Amino acid sequence: MLEFAYARLSDSLLAGRMPYAGEHVERLAADGVTDVVNLCRDVEYWEGEREAVELAYRRTGIVEHRLAVNDGGTVPGPILDQAAAIAGAGRVVYVHCRGGRERSAAVSVGLLALARGVPADDALELAKRRWPVFQPLDWQLAAVRAWVAARSGPHADRSRV
Repeated sequence: MLEFAYARLSDSLLAGRMPYAGEHVERLAADGVTDVVNLCRDVEYWEGEREAVELAYRRTGIVEHRLAVNDGGTVPGPILDQAAAIAGAGRVVYVHCRGGRERSAAVSVGLLALARGVPADDALELAKRRWPVFQPLDWQLAAVRAWVAARSGPHADRSRV
C-alpha cells in the first residue's frame, strides 16, 4: 500500500490517496476536512481497512460520500455533479481514489475549474503544481473537459460550486 499522502488544492479542496487507517482520517480532520468524496470500490480496500476508516469517520464527524468509480474508468457526469454539490455547500472536501492519481485528479480538476471559472486544462495545471502525481487518463480528462464546458457557458448553473 502506498503511504497516505495528499495536498491542499484550495482553501476548501484537498485531494490524494485513499485513507486506510484511523490515523489517516484523524489527519484529515486536523486539516479541517468536513466531507470526503470516496471514489473507491469496496474491493480496493484490504482486510480491515474499510471498517477502520468508517469508525474513524464516525469518531471525527467527517461525512463520507461514497461515489464509487471503476479504477481506470471515466468519471460519469452524475458523479461529477454530486461532487460539485458537496463541494459547493461550504464544506472542506477531501477527494480520493486509491492512488490519488487518476479518478481523484479528474474530479478535483472539475471542481477547481468550476470554482475558479477556468478551463479544465488550466485547473489541471494548477492542481499538478500542488499535487504533482495527478495524471488523469486521456478519456477521464476529455469527459471532465466536456462536463466543465457544459457548466461554464452563458446559461450554465454555477450555484452548486
